[in-house]
Amino acid sequence: MKFDRVVSALLVTYGHLQLLADEISQTTQRISELRGHVGRNDRRLRTLETRLASLKRRAASIQQQFALTEEMALPLLKSYQSLTGTPSPMKALLLESAAPDSQPKTGASRG
Repeated sequence: MKFDRVVSALLVTYGHLQLLADEISQTTQRISELRGHVGRNDRRLRTLETRLASLKRRAASIQQQFALTEEMALPLLKSYQSLTGTPSPMKALLLESAAPDSQPKTGASRG
């Protein structure tokens, strides 16, 4: 069923965002640790800063993809419910992933 594929895509995308958020957090922490011990032009520090910028760009792109997929899922959810009279088995997963406390933190707002 198309709806289940869309929801599966949402969940996979959400998982990617979670992994990126973790990697951004770890990279940010490593940068903070290095800043106290090396000069501003240290190659390791510049490499990590470049990596962090790349991770943030990738996270923004995936967030955009997530939002577009989510837009597609909502009408499909309504169609599924009106056709079958029952909610999709994937509905709980979609609602869980959209809960405010489970939103991925990409670190994009961090300095």
